[in-house]
Amino acid sequence: IENEMDKRKQCLEIEIKSIDMAIELGRLIRLQRTSIGLSPERLAELASVHAGDIKAAEAAKCVPILTIIKILAAVGLKISFSELRIKR
Repeated sequence: IENEMDKRKQCLEIEIKSIDMAIELGRLIRLQRTSIGLSPERLAELASVHAGDIKAAEAAKCVPILTIIKILAAVGLKISFSELRIKR
């Protein structure tokens, strides 16, 4: 069972490969969080994640994709890839 859980965790921990995308996503999360008056700690409570995950996402650190989805949902962000300003 533990081995199965490790496999699932690895599947969920999909690293955001593009640093440009991670930076832009972090910027959007921080902008939305501050515009609705939430601290990282309060957003963490709403998203059912750790405050460190919020800070890591905003700093473009590697965060599991499921955590990113929870954060986006908690701040009401609906983002498509075309909305992320990515330098190609």
